[in-house]
Amino acid sequence: MKTKIYLFVLIISILCIASDCDRDNIPTYYMPQEFKDYVDFPVGSYWIYEDSVSGAVDSIYLFERNITIDRPSSGNFKWEKLIQRFQNVNGSFDNNAIAVCIEPLIYHLWTSCFVYGNFLYKKNMELGLEIEGTKYIKFYDSLKINNKWYTNIKCFTNKFNNNTYWGEKTGIVRKEIKTLYINNLSVDTNIVWNLKSYHINN
Repeated sequence: MKTKIYLFVLIISILCIASDCDRDNIPTYYMPQEFKDYVDFPVGSYWIYEDSVSGAVDSIYLFERNITIDRPSSGNFKWEKLIQRFQNVNGSFDNNAIAVCIEPLIYHLWTSCFVYGNFLYKKNMELGLEIEGTKYIKFYDSLKINNKWYTNIKCFTNKFNNNTYWGEKTGIVRKEIKTLYINNLSVDTNIVWNLKSYHINN
């Protein structure tokens, strides 16, 4: 009788250990290369933009980049998480960009400031796809900005109707800022920033 009890306890213990192993043995999803080609750049890269009306110039400098493996609060998988930190030349803002895995086939780059912009990725993505306030609205084979051609442009809008145009292996090439929020008040601006020059620090 004791032998049967010991055998029963042993089997239960093995099953519990196996269950714990299965819990840790969950899939890990990595950023697709197409997603990275649009949003992931080396530290030291920068982009200089020009206001199409006033001629004012502003810039974004990538000074920190970190990739970790994270796990969502709900969902039985792990995912590769990208965090970027930006400043403009005079250091007047510090803007985070975070790429998160919404579900295994969807990645979403969002930022805490309108100055940069959002990007959405899904395999076989169609126009009109919208997730968490970011909507994919147009694709251009090529787009001419400041007498220079950029290719494979994806355009997104956000809940404030601010549009960003992303170039493959280039980053944002055009930003249409239709609404600014200053001291919690919305201000219509219709500012357009076009890429003037950039450097990818390969």
